Amino acid sequence: MGIPVFVINLKRSSERRDHTTRQLNDLGLHFKIVEATDGAELSDQSIRNNPDFGIFKFGMHSRYLLKEEIGCTLSHLKIYRQMVDEKLDIACILEDDNDYSSDFKDVLDNIPFYSDDWDLLYLGHRSGSTTKEAQSRKKKQLMPLDYFMGEAIEMPYGSHAYIIRNEAAKKLLSLAYPVSKPFDSFIGEGSALGIRTYLLSPPCAISNFIFDSTIYAGQEVIYSSPFRKFIGQVIKKTYTWFPFLRSVRIWIFLKWKSVFLCLRKIGMIKNIYSE
Repeated sequence: MGIPVFVINLKRSSERRDHTTRQLNDLGLHFKIVEATDGAELSDQSIRNNPDFGIFKFGMHSRYLLKEEIGCTLSHLKIYRQMVDEKLDIACILEDDNDYSSDFKDVLDNIPFYSDDWDLLYLGHRSGSTTKEAQSRKKKQLMPLDYFMGEAIEMPYGSHAYIIRNEAAKKLLSLAYPVSKPFDSFIGEGSALGIRTYLLSPPCAISNFIFDSTIYAGQEVIYSSPFRKFIGQVIKKTYTWFPFLRSVRIWIFLKWKSVFLCLRKIGMIKNIYSE
């Protein structure tokens, strides 16, 4: 029996559902559509007063999560609970805006028998502020396919396609509340949470940007305090007046990060990249 495949889809997102269904059917893959939690139905008051939801803090930013970010997290956790309740050893979780390689089914058919080194395996991922894939080390080829599996040495971004084992799902469920990070950031820090995180290279699932984001399109950030709002507005205006500063910031970030990537890859520093 193959890996159970779950596709997260908002009930109102019929175009995305059709896009995914057509592709996976063409690949001969059995899958189940899981109705996503619609964050748009949450009220601002329920987000601010519910102890299950916290404040996202990142650098100088401190804000409430968008309703849609919370909905995304709850949708993934819904499948984790099903895995635990039904004692599913492993599952593949997909979002509904991917494009898949022609050998995607072959990847799923081969992975369960290849290695027990990992708890969470990204089938699609990117690196920080770039569109390049995240980096890994100790790569092993997924025979007989032209893919490699390796230990992540940086935080991988994207929760659009991955495979997770039951114990990892159980652990993430126990650590998920209060929800205070976008979901891809939460699982991306899996190394620090004790989750053995591996990456498939090259990715066999890529986000399709034809579709408008159901999370970030036209959404307004609600800051945690007037001071945080003021700082956010200053930063936004600064980038508007001096757009080159955004490129400078990204360049500095990538150069700084590359030093630690190199040290992790050669084993000179501990590979807990999210600390």
